[in-house]
Order: sequence, then C-alpha cells, then structure tokens
Amino acid sequence: MEQLDMVRCFLSRSPDEQGDVRYTPLEIFTLWRFLMERVHNLHVQDPVVSVWIPEEYAEGEDGDAAEKVIEVSFKYMEREGVGRPITRYFPEENFDMIFGYFRKHFSEENILEGVQHRKGVFAGGESARPYVGTE
Repeated sequence: MEQLDMVRCFLSRSPDEQGDVRYTPLEIFTLWRFLMERVHNLHVQDPVVSVWIPEEYAEGEDGDAAEKVIEVSFKYMEREGVGRPITRYFPEENFDMIFGYFRKHFSEENILEGVQHRKGVFAGGESARPYVGTE
C-alpha cells in the first residue's frame, strides 16, 4: 500500500490562537517548521505524525478520525530553465480557497504538464502520535 509519513499541525500568527491546519511530509517538516517560525514569524503548534494514504487505498480507515486531504502536484519551470516538482497537501474542506491563494505563488505559463489532484486521507485518531523532533 502506498502511504506517506505526514505531519499535521496548526499554523498561526499568534501563539494564543489555534490557527489553520497544515499537512507537511515528515521528511521535510523540520525545514518547513524552521522557515515558518524563523523566516515568516509564524507559530507551528500541536504537530502530530501519522500517514497520508491515497483514497484508493484508504477504505479501511476510520471515517471519524481520517481527515480528507488533497495532494496537488505539478512540475514548475524555474528561471534557470530547470523544471522542479511541486507537491503540497491541503485539507479538502476548504481546498478551493486555500488552493486559490497557493496558485498565486506560481506563474501560470511556468507550470508544465498540468496540475494533478489526488484525494487521500490523513489517518488521525489512534494512528497519530505527537511529533517529538527525532523522527
């Protein structure tokens, strides 16, 4: 079964507010967190680790604990003429709004091969464990 280790956390401008949910692959979470906190002065709160599973493999997941998350991927042409893959994960419930903001970071004419969407779930509930920074 295809799955990806994933961190779910909340991102906010103030430590007093819960913020918006974010999903980040575990392998880049430490770098992502550093950028959010040190470069953008945002607060990353309540990170938990579980897995993101594509919809076609997620039949056995607990419906109440599983969070619907959409994977977005495309190849983006940089100024240097080199294409690089872009993959991000967004909550399905407010996908259209978040994706609209996300797309503003990328010039339409530099997106190669089209934008792909793939539905899946973040397996929360008992599958999730607190992120401790050593994973």
